[in-house]
Amino acid sequence: MRPKYIAWGIASGVAWGVGMGLLAHNTRLALGLGAYEFLEESAFWIGGSVLMGRWSSPAVVEARLRRAGDTKPLWDETYYVLWTRRELAAFPAAERGRREVQLRASLRRVLGKLLADLEIIPDFPKAARDDQK
Repeated sequence: MRPKYIAWGIASGVAWGVGMGLLAHNTRLALGLGAYEFLEESAFWIGGSVLMGRWSSPAVVEARLRRAGDTKPLWDETYYVLWTRRELAAFPAAERGRREVQLRASLRRVLGKLLADLEIIPDFPKAARDDQK
């Protein structure tokens, strides 16, 4: 997760805590809630990011198919991948913890979905297979 999103998440929680205290016209409450929210949001955003980064390889891929000269795409799709357990099994056990290997597994999963979707399109060229020869 990008650090700016973590910072925004923490800052929004702190702002909420301080805002609630100020709405109650209590400075000590505002400081207490702000401090509490800082600790709680930090644990949530930083801890969650570390855990998700350790066991997940999230990826978002946007695909568009355009005809030359047309401004509107013929087809577009967004693919989301969170878990790639089956795809990671193809890699050696010692490599599975490396971030680049996890992202490569996510890409394999997205490409599988993408190619399956493209083959459904009526005029799209079909994959070359041995049984078509």
